[in-house]
Amino acid sequence: MTTEMLGIFSIASSFFGVLTTIVCSGISITIARFVSINHDHGNYRKNDSIISSSLIVTITLSIILGLSVIVGKNIFVKILSDIDCYLLLICSIPALIICGFYTPFKSYLLGREKYFESSLVELVEQILRIIVCFIIFVFCKQLSVLYAPIVALNIAALLSTILGIFYYFKCGGRLSKRNLQFKPLISKSTPITIVKMLSTLLMPVVTIILPLRLVAAGMTSEMALSELGIASGMTLPLLSIPGTIIGSLAVALIPQITTLYENKENNTIVRQIKSSYIFTIIVTMICIPPFITLGENICMFIFNNEYAGILLAKASWVMLPMGISQLSSTILNSMGYEKKTFKYYLISSIFLLLGVWILPKYIGVESVIWALGISSLVVAILNTYKINSLIGYKLNILKPLIISILIALPITLLSIYIKNIFSMFTSNIFVIIISSIISIVCYLSLLIAFGVVKLELIKEKLYSFRIFKKKIFNTKLEYKNN
Repeated sequence: MTTEMLGIFSIASSFFGVLTTIVCSGISITIARFVSINHDHGNYRKNDSIISSSLIVTITLSIILGLSVIVGKNIFVKILSDIDCYLLLICSIPALIICGFYTPFKSYLLGREKYFESSLVELVEQILRIIVCFIIFVFCKQLSVLYAPIVALNIAALLSTILGIFYYFKCGGRLSKRNLQFKPLISKSTPITIVKMLSTLLMPVVTIILPLRLVAAGMTSEMALSELGIASGMTLPLLSIPGTIIGSLAVALIPQITTLYENKENNTIVRQIKSSYIFTIIVTMICIPPFITLGENICMFIFNNEYAGILLAKASWVMLPMGISQLSSTILNSMGYEKKTFKYYLISSIFLLLGVWILPKYIGVESVIWALGISSLVVAILNTYKINSLIGYKLNILKPLIISILIALPITLLSIYIKNIFSMFTSNIFVIIISSIISIVCYLSLLIAFGVVKLELIKEKLYSFRIFKKKIFNTKLEYKNN
């Protein structure tokens, strides 16, 4: 794709993200919480009713949204400002419906802490998307490159869903028509869905507003779309790398925090939350020195685009507030305070929109990154304050946060020095690998030396994913006895 085509694809993808968020996000967390509580209390049949109820809700909702996109062609074409964007959105409707069908089964696996099975399904889907997309590129050259990833998404979603349903029944899940529970599902999931929907809806709004503001600042329409493609299609995905690890931790925390909070195990929940915060700070801060130093090298190697690397280096600080806001929002949702996260998000979204509207005149496309960082910082502060009040204990993460930032300064200088030395006699890829490894090892060593982190913390958090958790109970026998 050209950078302009990447901009068009980013707009369509962000709107598809809104649709999947409406269908999946809120109800997914709600199902995982209910499944965790019911399984802890031995109410296995109640879980069967919850999954059956959620299936009806998600499938119905995905079909309605898909039909709305088809029927509202004139409206969507005007909003998207490009017929290719609309056609891409139409092509993604099958994946939307498949996503709605799979969400309850996936949420059950997460609630039961079956992280290996859930992660394997996700991995299979990603691998299939790459393989199918590659096949289309090679053998269907008459098809525009814009449509190949969407076709691959539909096929991969279908095949991975079949695997996910297989794991659902293998792990003891069943479907039941008795005592369908629509009211608790909808009442608990709606606030989360609204928050998630607004968060994803803001990105399509941003992708529409930003080019207009860039044009108003003196750019041509093509240049504005191109810069949007660089920022949203190259820089932001790299900034989300720590968020992938934090997101996995957050998902693993849902059943744990829910159970601890329900059982009022305050000491354990304080320890769990504080260690999760420190783990999040470490994961994000570890990436900042290499991104600042090697931003241009990384983006030249991956995208052959130097400007994306310049943006990456300038925007690397954004990963820290993004990571903390992501973790803290999940913790609050797990504790049943969905309405608070909704309120805090509304406040932060004002900062995001103001930043995208005002800043392009002064800093161009960088405005979207600064606006995102500031809004994430607002959410992180408000969420953390609320968590402190709920657990009746100050997490005291300011000290390890300051030490982590101060340690990052000499590590960044060291990384620059190593990069300059190795750039003289080795290729770009080896400069990236060697400099990154030395930077990460030295950073972790200093964190341990200054007592910010202990090796037990990293082991504990990696274990909390429970990928290789031993099976203590026989699920089918439990279900039968019940």
